[in-house]
Amino acid sequence: MNNKLIVTEAQYQRLLNFINETPFDAMVKNTIKVGDTIVITWKNSKNNFKVVDNTSGHIIMDNIDAGSSNINYRYYMVYTGLHGDDLELRRVHKINEKDKLSDFKAWSPLTVKDITNIQVLRGGKQIDIVDPVSPTAEKQQKQGTKDNLSSKDVSGDFISSINEELRYILENLDKEKGFKLSFNNGDIMFCCLAKSNNTFTLELIKETNKTLPELNKWDTYILEIKGDVNNETTDFYQENLDILSTNDNVKLNVKFKVMAGNNNGETVVAGIKNFSVTTSCESDEEEGEEKQKEEEQSPEELKADGQLALKMILADPDLKAAFYTQPSFWQAFVADLRGEKPTGNGIIPTLDLLNKYGMNKIKQKIGDGFVVDNDAKYQLLKTIEVPYKTSKNTNAVETLRAGTDYIRVRRHVIEDRDQVLIKQLNKNLDLRIIVKNKTEDPNVYDCEIEIGKLKKGGNWENLTLDAVEANIRFFQSKGYNEQKQETTK
Repeated sequence: MNNKLIVTEAQYQRLLNFINETPFDAMVKNTIKVGDTIVITWKNSKNNFKVVDNTSGHIIMDNIDAGSSNINYRYYMVYTGLHGDDLELRRVHKINEKDKLSDFKAWSPLTVKDITNIQVLRGGKQIDIVDPVSPTAEKQQKQGTKDNLSSKDVSGDFISSINEELRYILENLDKEKGFKLSFNNGDIMFCCLAKSNNTFTLELIKETNKTLPELNKWDTYILEIKGDVNNETTDFYQENLDILSTNDNVKLNVKFKVMAGNNNGETVVAGIKNFSVTTSCESDEEEGEEKQKEEEQSPEELKADGQLALKMILADPDLKAAFYTQPSFWQAFVADLRGEKPTGNGIIPTLDLLNKYGMNKIKQKIGDGFVVDNDAKYQLLKTIEVPYKTSKNTNAVETLRAGTDYIRVRRHVIEDRDQVLIKQLNKNLDLRIIVKNKTEDPNVYDCEIEIGKLKKGGNWENLTLDAVEANIRFFQSKGYNEQKQETTK
């Protein structure tokens, strides 16, 4: 008697996929041909690559995702590159790093983590799929119970946002500063009592807490964020899955350790829309912003502002000519500068006017991609070294690496008609990037990089020994809007 097994089309396809599953090394060596498409799925995102060469399991492939910021990158993959669910690659920018195209060792290393699937397509049809991808035993043990977010369908954009927020806290929150959490129905404010490495001791300001009054029963909140803030590639999302959770890919829940008297415990603050750090526990003014009102300034500060305005006017021929044709205003303006007790009338509005004028000049020169007073993400196209003089008058070098090392910025200012971005490297040093000119690529700019210190009041102390020029690519972020390539008709 003949027994027949009847399966549906969907069951047949799943069975076929199972039969076709192949170890990664065998698939790379034996299956993949020039012209095939490799589809890599990771963190709920798919990336498509066209194979341009395969020599004994050493694959060269181009990103072919239309509209992707990686569209101009070429990748190098080898048959031994998959470790658990992490894939080691190398990549090079085909336009900006043409000189490196034939030197694989000079390409920037890149590890794609948490891969769930690798497929090979030929003529639009799947011809092979790698054996089920899963983390190594060591990685699974390390993750332990970190499944609050990993078990949910979390978007790549949300993960990126979490990474930015946690790094922002580590870089900016310190003793005696305020820590504000924003929700749909209001805010709550903490005062940072102490910071020890990545652990913050916080006190909820109960007097102003009308948003979540149930939190007032605790006296002390402890927030510990894992990860190395000095490593630009740190994935804070993965490192802190034990304290994070979300329900809707929009708002975040964070677990705090809490204390009240002799009682210790844990509590989850849910529904957080975003974080911000304020200049003090009493102030609602965000760190990095200078919103001091004119009437609160001292005569010395007003005079300094006036001198800055005068410098900006005299440095621009058009402004200089315009102001000299307005004698009544000019005389009153100069009188403010010379008076022992300047009233400030006209100085702040003039600075506002000059800043708007300066912003228009900047837009003419480098476009309108930059958003003042917001974070920007960027990437150096080549590794550079910036020599500088330390506070002890010794020579030192700061190395800024190329590749996927995004450096974040918390402050944008305008100086001498250029866009200036400043990032704190540590308590004693700041990094300053002066965006000078556009290039053929609308998101790559000619820049100068300096090491120094941003003094109170916005004055810059330059410690750089030699000016260092660099091409820098900026990416879509709060502080930068990606620019489209102009097309000629």
